[in-house]
Amino acid sequence: MNNNAGYRVNPHSGRFILTKGWIMFAQVFGSLLAVIGLVYSLTLLSKIDYSKTIPEYKLGIPILFAIVTYSLWRTIATAFVIVRFLKKSTDDEFLSNRYILASLSLNVGGFLTPWLLTSLPNIQTESTVKPKWFLSRVFSVITTVGSIIFLSTLVWQLHKATNGDILSAFNQSNPFYVPTIVSISISVLFILIGLPTIILYYNKNSQEQFEGDTSTSKAMRVFAYFYLILTTIELAFVMIATLLRLLGGLANLFKELSSDSDPLKFFRVLFALVGIILQIIYVLFLMRIIAETIRGIWQRDGIVRIRVYDRLKEREQLLTNRR
Repeated sequence: MNNNAGYRVNPHSGRFILTKGWIMFAQVFGSLLAVIGLVYSLTLLSKIDYSKTIPEYKLGIPILFAIVTYSLWRTIATAFVIVRFLKKSTDDEFLSNRYILASLSLNVGGFLTPWLLTSLPNIQTESTVKPKWFLSRVFSVITTVGSIIFLSTLVWQLHKATNGDILSAFNQSNPFYVPTIVSISISVLFILIGLPTIILYYNKNSQEQFEGDTSTSKAMRVFAYFYLILTTIELAFVMIATLLRLLGGLANLFKELSSDSDPLKFFRVLFALVGIILQIIYVLFLMRIIAETIRGIWQRDGIVRIRVYDRLKEREQLLTNRR
């Protein structure tokens, strides 16, 4: 472990116990809010009477229902993985793997957890857990179980929407024919890749096998690159969604500026301006964290190196050398 000379981490000191506690609180609290929202959405969707739904949209509701159900599973699973890691990790492992944990939270729309993780001391660290191995273990379970849940929910809702004639949903006259085929194909792909990945990665010596030079090691690396690509794509989508949100905020600001004058216009413009400033800060934060995470998990040696330079410590070191 290469730590900054001005900051040493004792793996068993427990000096980050308070930070871990706050991150656990943020993760549990944020996940709880997300779960409440998703369960509420599922409740509303379950009350839809397909016989009274506009025909053009009827076969799109099962896809939406399945997506919300998958999101519910992934939110709960991600929270479990992060909290479990925080409870079991030493200070060294916790500090080293903050960006790996941040990527898990970012991919489900997290904000508090990544913010707390990136607020840790600015030192140079090396991850004690290989990203390819760690992410493959986590994502193989999340995507495999999630895909099974997605397909089960989709089939269940399509059965309701078509009164048992599910094959009619695969007719090209269905406006949602392409989304249905694509979503099913992706789910089947995740299951076919996920099952052998789980078998390979969830055994006693999986990390040693992963780092070896056997046929099993090569197979594990192939699956690892699949999940690395998947993680990168998801992070890119988070970045794009964040930029679109910022553009939406700018459009709202221009709309308020061009609206007719009235007594409340000043406050509406001020509120929109404050919102834009907050969104810019949020976007810059996410861009930095996502870019560093992507660079880190694609290191050729499989080690995440996070180099953040503390100017104050550099200046202190410079003054010390001059004495």
